[in-house]
Amino acid sequence: ASVAAPVAAPVARLAPLAPVVGPGGCSGATAVAAAVTQRGCGPELWGISLQQLRGLISDPRHKPGMTTRAVVEAIIKPDTAGAGAGYALLKNLAQPLKATVMVSHAWDAKYGDLVSALSASGEVGPFWVCATALYQAEDMPELTLERQLGSEAGGPLTKVLAESAAVLCVLTSASNVFTRLWCLFEIFTAAQLGIEVRVASRQSKFGMGGAIDELLIKLC
Repeated sequence: ASVAAPVAAPVARLAPLAPVVGPGGCSGATAVAAAVTQRGCGPELWGISLQQLRGLISDPRHKPGMTTRAVVEAIIKPDTAGAGAGYALLKNLAQPLKATVMVSHAWDAKYGDLVSALSASGEVGPFWVCATALYQAEDMPELTLERQLGSEAGGPLTKVLAESAAVLCVLTSASNVFTRLWCLFEIFTAAQLGIEVRVASRQSKFGMGGAIDELLIKLC
């Protein structure tokens, strides 16, 4: 079946993707003091490239229509279990990527729609996507999701946002980030920090969205 091309609100391109540290890894390179690190890397260095995000779709375990939540269970958790590092950092251990765009999206939307929206957005990243940034395996007490997110309001999220150029809200016809409390918190925190909030969307082949997306963009 044919699939409509993703569309996005016009955005300015950021500087070309580039690692911020050399082959030595994270030692001495972390610009943000973080309560929890992955292999010595603070959360601002848990970035991932668009090409690497596309790579998850090429993985044989990825099935059409899988949600981000399903991709985490089927691919990300098995590939990172016991490693003490999230998927993004494991992919870039030699040269960790400092995230310049934090992505706010709904986990129950199709992962393919997320990647399509990012591809059409004009952003070059590196991206901070919680599914790939956080260590999802939950098999190490020092790296639980709760500890990585922090106990205080915002926690590492606030620090990552402070180092980012923008927050990118991803809208799809199947899932609305504005009904997700965590997504709203990300957007609110960005606004409080004076970080630009941008929008990328993927409309369905049935033309859903339109005026609804326009309204959501204004709210964002």
